[in-house]
Amino acid sequence: MHLASIFKHSTRSTEWLPCVQFPYPRSQVSLTYFALKARTEEYRPASQGRHLIYGYPRPREWLNAYAFEHKIGLDDNGQLKWDAGTSAAAHIASRLDFRVAIKAVVLKGESYLCIAFASNDPRDGLPRRLPKEERERIVKSFQEVLGTTGQPTVCDYDAQ
Repeated sequence: MHLASIFKHSTRSTEWLPCVQFPYPRSQVSLTYFALKARTEEYRPASQGRHLIYGYPRPREWLNAYAFEHKIGLDDNGQLKWDAGTSAAAHIASRLDFRVAIKAVVLKGESYLCIAFASNDPRDGLPRRLPKEERERIVKSFQEVLGTTGQPTVCDYDAQ
């Protein structure tokens, strides 16, 4: 797995925000995980409205358990590395046969990484709407990979 660290500049401050990208050509996913500071409204102009994504949010603990089970993001001693959760999310995305985006979201005050397959923001490169048959196929693929029977969730990307 190739890991490249880059930095993005905040639009309203002089602070640089760290960002990591994991390219997975098979699933066409580009994982972008910003520091918590980037989750403020200073990163996205308020004029764009609410940024909604549709997918499967997973808590850090669940992703760490997935990483440990699949031996992803482990150091030489078999312990989880600090980024094992993001590596697990990228691994899940690589097992899917369609484009997804992995975004940090907050639901009911808790942090999650959401593996999304639809978005209302064109910069995510995801469809805004999907035909029913395509949506059902994607949901079934997610359920097989995640081992769940749950349905996707709409997440407000800008919610704090």
